[in-house]
Amino acid sequence: MAESRQSLHDAIRDLHEVLGATENLADSERAELTAAIEEIRDALGDPRTDREPDTLGGVLRGAIARFEDRHPELTKMIGRVADSLSEMGI
Repeated sequence: MAESRQSLHDAIRDLHEVLGATENLADSERAELTAAIEEIRDALGDPRTDREPDTLGGVLRGAIARFEDRHPELTKMIGRVADSLSEMGI
């Protein structure tokens, strides 16, 4: 479990870096992904979070579908985070 948690933290860090470097991303899309990252971080820090676990992954899967063609590197990082969440059962 500790390895999965570390993988998730690494994936979130990488996603945050790629998100910051991604150009041509609408402000609303950037805000949505930034909020999702923060929600995941909050959920990891507080296991009693009110957020439904499947919703966190759902937000990321929806982002993958929208960004796939225009932002392949960002999509790859989002996929890593979603995969890590899945491995943790979230």
